[in-house]
Amino acid sequence: MKNTEFARYWAGELGAISEDLKPLKGGINNSVFLCRSKQCSWVIKGYPCLKPGQRDRMQADVDLMRYAAKVAPGFTPILLEVDHVRRCIVMEYIRGETYPEGLAPCKRDLDMAFEFFFRLNSNFQLGSQMVKMEAAEGFLSLRQHMGNILDRLSAMGIEHLPKRYQAEGSEILNKLYALAEDVSQQVEVKIGSGMVEDTINADERCISPSDFGFHNAIRMNKGVKFIDFEFAGWDDPAKLCIDFVLQQRNPVHLRSIDVASRLFPNKESLLSSRIDAMTNILRLKWLCIVMGILNPAKLTQVLSAEPEATEASVVDTQLKRYYSYCKMTNQLMQSKQHSRLLLTE
Repeated sequence: MKNTEFARYWAGELGAISEDLKPLKGGINNSVFLCRSKQCSWVIKGYPCLKPGQRDRMQADVDLMRYAAKVAPGFTPILLEVDHVRRCIVMEYIRGETYPEGLAPCKRDLDMAFEFFFRLNSNFQLGSQMVKMEAAEGFLSLRQHMGNILDRLSAMGIEHLPKRYQAEGSEILNKLYALAEDVSQQVEVKIGSGMVEDTINADERCISPSDFGFHNAIRMNKGVKFIDFEFAGWDDPAKLCIDFVLQQRNPVHLRSIDVASRLFPNKESLLSSRIDAMTNILRLKWLCIVMGILNPAKLTQVLSAEPEATEASVVDTQLKRYYSYCKMTNQLMQSKQHSRLLLTE
């Protein structure tokens, strides 16, 4: 059962009835509630207690929304209250719809995403003052990204899975290890030959919403608003472009280099080699994310966030997502003339 004390407190402060709090679908790391009075509606979002050495997702969320309010007003919810004691925030409630899984954005919505990013990177002086954190796993080094993948794989196993899924889980895990070895060798060849530098300079980074895609957006009649910035911060621009394409929930039907040409028109040629070197790395990382249930701690976390689910139902769902994601990204990476339709229509 998720903690509701913070939401009940703020419902009282806002003049709402705490018994009418409605749970909203949030990530597995937080609790989100809709709070209504006769005149207004708010969203109250709570975060877990911060452990020593842990990245503060609440602060990342707050920093990005406060900064966006300055340079990109209207693209994110209005942040109304920040409660560090109860580790929660109060935001405006946005009337709209989330994107169903699998739905690709239209050109208008893509243009709004690109405009949001442009505005976030329009004032580096102010951004440096207001956005202090690095993006989650915003490594400057390709080898660091590979190390992160190996850490993910080392935490995986199959013994905790229902027995009927263990053989299939073992086969997938072996494929992920083999793919990691191949990708690591490819990266070392490219670094060794001078095709790409292992590390970029810190001043080459951009301000990134991170986990940026239409799975974290709300559709309205007049456009789109973006939400959930717990992973936001300073990041490698190549990583941003690749993740925007490879995120699993709402495909954008573009190549990463197409995204780079829109977001970084003066740096497309410079980013090309880095995107080429990093794409296989991040695709492997996304495969590990989709199959995160091979990590027993992650499966337990998912089950605690979805009380109605069972181990079998969660594993079955993620296996289907894994095969679907493999098919989608295989087609994407094999296509030399990947569609530019949404950029040109």
